[in-house]
Amino acid sequence: MRKNYNKKLYIATPLVNSIFSFLTFPLLISKLSLEQFGQYSLILTFIAVFIVFFGFSLNQVINANFQAWHLKREEETELYKILFFQILISILLSCFIMSFSFLFFTFDTKIVFFILIITISNSFMQTLLAYFRMQEKVVVFAFLTAFPGVLNSLLKISYLYIEREYTIQMLLFIDLLSTLFIYIFLIKHIKVQYLQIRIGKEFFIDKMKFAFPLIYNALIRRFTYFYDKILISFLFGYKALGLYMIAYHIYNYVHLILSAYKNYWIPFIIKNHEDVKSIQRENDQIILLFFVLGVLSMLLLYPFLSFFNNGEFSYQDIMKLLPFLLVNIFFQILFFGLGTIPLIQKNTKPLYKINTINVLMSLIYGLIFVYFFGTIGAIAMLIINNLVTLYQLNRAYDTKNIKFSFIYIALFISIYIFIGVFFENLHNS
Repeated sequence: MRKNYNKKLYIATPLVNSIFSFLTFPLLISKLSLEQFGQYSLILTFIAVFIVFFGFSLNQVINANFQAWHLKREEETELYKILFFQILISILLSCFIMSFSFLFFTFDTKIVFFILIITISNSFMQTLLAYFRMQEKVVVFAFLTAFPGVLNSLLKISYLYIEREYTIQMLLFIDLLSTLFIYIFLIKHIKVQYLQIRIGKEFFIDKMKFAFPLIYNALIRRFTYFYDKILISFLFGYKALGLYMIAYHIYNYVHLILSAYKNYWIPFIIKNHEDVKSIQRENDQIILLFFVLGVLSMLLLYPFLSFFNNGEFSYQDIMKLLPFLLVNIFFQILFFGLGTIPLIQKNTKPLYKINTINVLMSLIYGLIFVYFFGTIGAIAMLIINNLVTLYQLNRAYDTKNIKFSFIYIALFISIYIFIGVFFENLHNS
């Protein structure tokens, strides 16, 4: 009974975020110009990439080692060590980025400051969420998951309704305000008695050996998420990026629901990795659910854009992109499932080779695809990246315990591609 309650709460709380974020989205695309929306989206992309560095994959360290810490009753001590390590990393990286910000950004110093503080807050959030999730403190996890998103959405809705002129700096200030409360949790968990604990170099070396392949893996995944947007903004400008990001945000709302399932699903696979039938049953249910959600998102898009449109884009403009983006949902489902294997086997070294090949390939064909085919080429790059990664994971690890019904995936992908081709032809005609 408690297991079902926990599962529902793990899934429900990110859905609350998705609902409130979805309420904000129509105001953003109707109040901001495509160029403003493109620039703001690019800044948020930088934040998503920097979280990989500042987080240092310490949430994955917690996922992989928590059971062993719990048996020794050392989980709180280890959390303190990890938080101290993360504070040190945040200080060093912030100093470096501020010193060389002119190399990374074309934004002014105030925006760079916002980017860093928001990144640091979210990286600590990831670490604490992993800890509370493995502790099965579901209520605390639910609060930390839902509250920042709800507060952020309410502040943005108020701002967009009250003000007549909108600035990127003010939107970032709201993003910053909605994450500051995390420091209350940090202060609470860094207790006085833990300040006397010595952290030897063995701790740092051990965590770095485990974390570096995961950081590299996460960075490559964020690189593919980042690279397409950089190419579009560089080759075609913020306006083209704004149009692409409207379709991408709709896809991302479906992906957020998948992330909600991930909070229950990944620990379930790690703890039950020998129960092949249970894992396949869970996987197949998720595949069917997200096919239905993808279809619903396309059906509801027309009335949605009829009410919220600034006149710079049309329904056909978005629908020629959205079905192809939704194809990536199925690859993400496969990736989340198979991506638990390095954690289960505690062997992250093959990820170096897998991701190096991936990034080198995408650097070449990504530029070619986007240059010649624009936003459709960017989506093709994402799909190929996912396929290459999944193929290499399957070759590098024993994946026999993580089963999927591939015939359903192939059928659902074919339906999405057919819808995308139909609207692409309709748009061209």
